[in-house]
Parts: sequence; structure tokens; C-alpha cells
Amino acid sequence: MPSLVTNYQRRVLEQQFKKTYSTLKNAELRAIIDFGDTVDWDYKDAESLIKTYYVPYLNVINDTGENMLDYNVKNIDGDDLGKWINNRIDTDGFIYLSDGQTIKYWSNNQFIVFTVDVNGAKGPNTYGKDIWDFELLWDAPKRLTPKGLTNINNGADYSYYYEDRCKNYTLGNGTGCFCARLFMYNGSKFGGKYPW
Repeated sequence: MPSLVTNYQRRVLEQQFKKTYSTLKNAELRAIIDFGDTVDWDYKDAESLIKTYYVPYLNVINDTGENMLDYNVKNIDGDDLGKWINNRIDTDGFIYLSDGQTIKYWSNNQFIVFTVDVNGAKGPNTYGKDIWDFELLWDAPKRLTPKGLTNINNGADYSYYYEDRCKNYTLGNGTGCFCARLFMYNGSKFGGKYPW
């Protein structure tokens, strides 16, 4: 019986991942229609970029940047990483969508990272299961992609690299920042080369 529950949970989370990525990409495409190609967008800071080019095209219930996240998260190996707000690097802001998705974003001078919990506090609240990283680079390709996508440039099999980065790469106090890339590389399914 536990394997049936796990398999069901995997199928649900697979669909939620696809919906999340589609939601973000559709927002980006709609912004391109209204503002022109992403290469022409204003990249001066994460908050203004997100509020100009993404928020108007998402079903947002709150984009004040306030933290409404008071739950613990885990890495893909099940290690407790503490409260989501404190996990990883300084957070620039939060966006809460009407369907329960929560987006935490932060930036540096090279990219913006969108860390998305596809079902909010429902659980399992684990990087690489229901929490995923996407990035928007300041330079090429200037498109929202699963974190790590830009490393695939010659058709080689990078799954070993993404698996290592999904399970072992540490950013702040968390792992899992390349799990979305590995997940998509695995056909947007758990199992196979994916470690769950």
C-alpha cells in the first residue's frame, strides 16, 4: 500500500511541475507580446522585473513580498533544512498564486532564481519533489529555464552532472537547485535517472 500512495503522489507532483512551468512560461510569452523580446527587458533589479513582466500575467493573490511561509522544507535526501524563508540565500520577495503555488525569488548580478513550491505548504515540501528552481539569466538566453539548462550545449548526456547537482550541490544550506533540470531531462517524470 505505501508504494501505491508514493506512486500516486509522484503522478500528482509530476502534473503540478508541468503546470508550474507552463504557467511561468505562458506569463513570459504574454509579456513578450506586450513588451518585446526578453533581450529588451529592463534587468536593473529582480523585484521590478518580476512585477513588470511576470506578475500581471499570473493569477496572483499576494505579491507584497511578505513572507507567509511558516513551514519546514527538506532536501531530496530528506534532511531538514529549516523554515523555507530562511533556506538558501537572501530572498528578494514572494508571490502567492490563487492555485496554491508559492514563488520565492532572489537575484544576484547574473540571474534571478524563481524557487517555486508547486503546492504551497501542503507537502512534501522537499526540493526536487514539490520545490523547484528556475532561472532567468541577465545575459543569453534571457529566458526562464530550469536551473542549469544553459550547460547543455552540444547534445551530450549531462544527466550525471544534473544528478550530482540535484543531490549534492550546496547553495546556502540547501541542496536540489539543479533538480528541475534533471527532472525535465528525465522526461518530466520521477524514476529512471531521477533520484526519487
